[in-house]
Amino acid sequence: MPPKRKPASTATKAFAASPKGYKRKLDPRDDLEDPDGMTDLYPVAAETRASGKKAKKAADNGGGPWSMQRCIRWYDSLASSDDLSQIGPEGIERLCEESGIAVDGLEMLAVAFTLGEFISGMERLGADTATKLGKAAKEKTDNVSEGDGWREMYRWAFAFSLSSGAKSVELALAVAMLRLLFSRHKLKPHVERMFEFLESEPSPTRAINRDQWAQLPEFLEEWSQGTAGQTESWPLLFDRFMEWTKGST
Repeated sequence: MPPKRKPASTATKAFAASPKGYKRKLDPRDDLEDPDGMTDLYPVAAETRASGKKAKKAADNGGGPWSMQRCIRWYDSLASSDDLSQIGPEGIERLCEESGIAVDGLEMLAVAFTLGEFISGMERLGADTATKLGKAAKEKTDNVSEGDGWREMYRWAFAFSLSSGAKSVELALAVAMLRLLFSRHKLKPHVERMFEFLESEPSPTRAINRDQWAQLPEFLEEWSQGTAGQTESWPLLFDRFMEWTKGST
């Protein structure tokens, strides 16, 4: 039997799905060396690649308002040497190291939630250097730790965790992602009990589907208050969890 493939890190998934995100001439309103805005971005990228150390230094020292030019140079200093259209594993590792963001931490998940295309995503974050990204990630994480921001990211995280063509998230990955999502949530102690059940032997399930994922926060809220048993419409997996807790106490 072939060995199981190690799941991609949150950072790898985020930036693999984050194209550079520009297909136009530079805007004359941007902070540019070419004030007329007529320099095509790809020659700029090639120039940046040829002087990677200089580009990195410029990115690290960049201050003031967000600059598309600085963000482009930062991207190109991280991009794969054989393909400027993507950031490879080494670039992702360096980006995380320089910004102080763990590759599989809640801050990286918050960045992935915002990112989309690299350039437009970093503009939304106000980040055109690693230092700014580190600060923006902390602020973004605070905004999605509870409340509506958390619920929106929670719903998004299911699709983010799916493998291509899959309808359910493989159990080990689902537990890892849910543990991340609930890491600062008031329901953390209760979801940890659910993880004990999901990781017990024999395993109660091989994957988490959309319905189970969507209803988990509400179920945990009611279960923590002792009222979950009064609801008859929970997924079968949750009913089995409640039976398991009775026998494991």
